[in-house]
Amino acid sequence: MRKEVPGAPGSAAGQRSIGFRWLPALARRLTVLVILAVVATLVGRFGAHFWLLDLAAHFSVIYLLVAVGAAPVLLAAGHRWGALLAVAAR
Repeated sequence: MRKEVPGAPGSAAGQRSIGFRWLPALARRLTVLVILAVVATLVGRFGAHFWLLDLAAHFSVIYLLVAVGAAPVLLAAGHRWGALLAVAAR
């Protein structure tokens, strides 16, 4: 009788885990992207005081789309704080 080693190339467990190996790396990158979107949103709020900050105010819809698109991926990866920040960005 052959013993199956978990994580071996031919095992079912190894094949299942290979498919989601990219998810933690994607979640880290999306967390950074959400943080940058939140900072850009806050910077855009002060656009009335300085013209350079006003440039960030024009892209608030794009920041919202980035945050809304990142929230489900962050939840799937288990990054609850990142997903909460993405939802609270607006």
